[in-house]
Amino acid sequence: MFNLLALFVIIYIMVHTFYRVVAIQLYGVGGERVIVTKDIETHAADSLITPEYTMIVERNIFGATEKSEPPPAVEEKEEIIETLEETTLQLSLLGTVAGDPENGRAIILDKKVNSQNIYRVGDSLQDAEIRQILRG
Repeated sequence: MFNLLALFVIIYIMVHTFYRVVAIQLYGVGGERVIVTKDIETHAADSLITPEYTMIVERNIFGATEKSEPPPAVEEKEEIIETLEETTLQLSLLGTVAGDPENGRAIILDKKVNSQNIYRVGDSLQDAEIRQILRG
């Protein structure tokens, strides 16, 4: 019986010591910490200029910068559009994304095959070619 009680006390002390050692290592109790900070001068504009960001700025996807040159042939195209006949193709225009003439997109539902897709200038569907995508 004495051996069993002594074994219990020894195991208890060992487990208690083990947990204290682990706690000291995990929490760093008793050691000094030295924190060194450096003053780094950064400019917000310089730190944001990366190739990824310049691509976004060049594409002007948010319209943040206005272009100084207005599109030259807008008036002529408006006159041509007024004289066009309504199409007999089985298509339905669902929406447009128009900014620059090169980057314009149109979401068109092809009722023949019952599928919708995104088209741009130069694409063709149902033997017709998309020549212009306007806003609105």
